[in-house]
Amino acid sequence: MTILLVNPPSAPGTTANREGAGGQGVETPGAGGFVYPPQTLAYVAASLRQAGHDVAALDAVAEEWTIEEALARLLGPASGVFPLESEEALPPLVSPSHPSLSAVGVVVSVATLGADLDFVNGLAQARPEMPIFLFGHAVGDAWWWALEGSAARIAVLGEPEFSAPAVVEALASGQLEALATLDGVAYRDNGEVVRRPRASQAGDLDALPYPAWDVLPVDRYPFLTLSGSRGCDHACAYCPYVAAQGPFRSRSPGLVAAEARWLQRTFGKTRLIFRDLAFAADRERTVELCKALRKARVRVPWECESRPEDFDSDLLYRMRRAGCQTVKLGLETVDDMLLWGLNRLLPGWTASRYRAHVAELVATSRRLGLNCRVFVMTGLPGETQAALEATLAFLQAIRPPAVSVKRYRPYPGTQLGEEAGVVVGYPLLSEAEMVRIEETMRAAADPRPPPRRSLLRRVLRR
Repeated sequence: MTILLVNPPSAPGTTANREGAGGQGVETPGAGGFVYPPQTLAYVAASLRQAGHDVAALDAVAEEWTIEEALARLLGPASGVFPLESEEALPPLVSPSHPSLSAVGVVVSVATLGADLDFVNGLAQARPEMPIFLFGHAVGDAWWWALEGSAARIAVLGEPEFSAPAVVEALASGQLEALATLDGVAYRDNGEVVRRPRASQAGDLDALPYPAWDVLPVDRYPFLTLSGSRGCDHACAYCPYVAAQGPFRSRSPGLVAAEARWLQRTFGKTRLIFRDLAFAADRERTVELCKALRKARVRVPWECESRPEDFDSDLLYRMRRAGCQTVKLGLETVDDMLLWGLNRLLPGWTASRYRAHVAELVATSRRLGLNCRVFVMTGLPGETQAALEATLAFLQAIRPPAVSVKRYRPYPGTQLGEEAGVVVGYPLLSEAEMVRIEETMRAAADPRPPPRRSLLRRVLRR
């Protein structure tokens, strides 16, 4: 069977990243912005291919297509959805004249759900006979909204790369009663939405094939991604990653290094990004991974992120030798009350120790020649202007090479959740004042590289 997988268009005036926030999604203002490779789609494509299906894919975000343009390319100019003179010679992908196409899978996220369902409904209206299924790591928390608001027949809950093959078999065979025997799906049954919960939260990550990047327009991505682990064992109240991915699980260091080597040799990218939420959560495993990357002769610079507490000076040195170019630290805030109230601090850690450790990591990264990007979150529930100013002063004191500032957003499945999205504890600052503080935080970055040691000192250190 032939299956088409789609990363649908961004909403007008935005750029969608359905991989962001653990698969819950991020919308960046402005069209034609930073495009993130859809790793979830590539994994699902690989698992379907492994099950014996032919897979095609369309990344409308990378192509910068609108919903109308994407539908026109799928349905063909003759559909009249959106005439494209230059595309008249292209055969439509979704049409009665393309009988080999068995189903269409659409990756969705919470942040982009409105645009996602607009695309799904447009496709279903033009081709009501075509089975459509939804997938994405956030569907486990948004399945009801996804099915109630769309013409899709089924939503794949949890990690779609493990359950998509069985769903496709049921859809393509037309035996929808088989869905009642599957775990981890939600589907329509006589007008009612039925949910069958997942039997298990976690699949065996080592059993997954390499993502099928070849079905996607890899030339349009500035880098490719890989995952050495998923999830996190900590419980930050605002974190969408844990809600989507569950507890920490990891792959074998040797398999991860082999995939990095394969990416280097197959696609020739000059940059790799680990999608791990907590890259260095298991210190011993991280050391082994660094050794495996060096043994595999992975020469492509890579970057990763983890909690600040997961890193130390020796580990950063080992990572640098293994090809790490950038480390990302989730500082979020330096306010004592927020750090405690949002479960940000580890047992036994104090807020002052947390701040001192971040400052030390930034300084160590400079000495090692590592780019260190510090992430800050603004608008957290209970955050006061004094707390914002304290975080700003801290950034200006440590001067990291890069600062990323993101506005807090409540996600379903987190401890705070959608119902806790109202910031309490102080009168909300005006949008102009929030923007001013956020821009000043970004300006606190000092991208200048550290001074190089003399040749003799570098030789002695090595």
